[in-house]
Amino acid sequence: MKSKFRKADTSYLDVYQNTELDPLKYAIESILWLIHQHESAQHGWTGSLDPAFIDALEAVLTFFHTTSSVDPMITVQVLRERLAFWRNDIDATNHPLAQLGRVLSGEPGEYLEYRGPVFLITIDDVFEGIAHEYLAGEWDLTAHGNTFLGLCAVGLATIAQTCYWATKAQSPHLDTELGRLFRRNENRKALRGQLANLIVAGQALGWETRIEFAAEAQTSTPDWSIGDDANRLYVECTSSAPQTASFNDSEHIRLALAHAWNEKKGKFVGQFVPGLISCDISRAYVSREHQTVLNTALLESVDLVLPNGQRRTVGVYHTRDDFDLLAQESFNRTVLGVLASALYSRDARDHDIRGFLAYQGQQILINTINGQLLRPQRGILAWRGPMDERFRNAIKLAQPAISNRVGPNQPPCYVHVF
Repeated sequence: MKSKFRKADTSYLDVYQNTELDPLKYAIESILWLIHQHESAQHGWTGSLDPAFIDALEAVLTFFHTTSSVDPMITVQVLRERLAFWRNDIDATNHPLAQLGRVLSGEPGEYLEYRGPVFLITIDDVFEGIAHEYLAGEWDLTAHGNTFLGLCAVGLATIAQTCYWATKAQSPHLDTELGRLFRRNENRKALRGQLANLIVAGQALGWETRIEFAAEAQTSTPDWSIGDDANRLYVECTSSAPQTASFNDSEHIRLALAHAWNEKKGKFVGQFVPGLISCDISRAYVSREHQTVLNTALLESVDLVLPNGQRRTVGVYHTRDDFDLLAQESFNRTVLGVLASALYSRDARDHDIRGFLAYQGQQILINTINGQLLRPQRGILAWRGPMDERFRNAIKLAQPAISNRVGPNQPPCYVHVF
């Protein structure tokens, strides 16, 4: 059967910097690629692609990628209907996506309690919110259908892009990993957890760095490794489920990181060392500077080479030499103090855990003033040990393979050496 759509331009997808240069074109090519993977059915994981999910992908393509004029309201209705029950996602009575719909309609709450006019939500919030909206119908889709459509497109494109880069990893276990990403009978928690794993892996693959997913084994092993045999670093990923009520909620962030540490530290034993734990804290909002003031004398520039030959300069902060900052962080139990406590614990030494990454890779920022949608990606990487090749590979988990430009869609990455 002939496809309704052209084949994706994989040469364009192969250049990770294009995610920055033209996000819409990259989104379209990613979705085209995923649709053709479904049609060709050459890989086992494509069997997990639900027809309703594919219908939603095709609706987005028809709207954004065809020359014919398509009524946005028709597209919105198709997306709402097809995505509503893709996953088991009904567990909220006052959903953040519903609040966004009310604010767009000019209702900030009787006591101005609704967040806005700028919202931060996560990708799984979008899909759960679609199910909520399908049942509750709180949005004025006639007036604000384009925002709803944009959120759906960003969520779907993120999944397609993540899937594309994950297929470049070396692993016979890849079918299982990607199948988990698409399974219909899983809920938003499962989606969030698998994205936490694959987004970080895909970001590292964008540097053309070797990633190898671990095969399923009877004993618990890390999710995957980065680097060649001589410089291999094992990585275990997880995500934080509870949503914080405010920015820089240090107690919430401490508990999220502590849960990740206690749950994952035992994965690094035997041949599976040294290790790094990555915790996606997209639901715990951290400000750009995470409430710190850095001493410029302790900043060091580290150059990484992009696949196109250009250099990407990353600022590395020698936090271990900043007594005042570490004293403050240690006393207040804020993010750097918590990361340092974990990395200098007995467990870190016994399991040779050298890195701890607090990452935000699943956020979507909506500005209701100008209608702008952004997907910022940033992380706070803490490292204990030599600044060797493993360290440089760890930076690639926190920093996308894009330009030095820092803006609202690409806040800076923070790398702290302890």
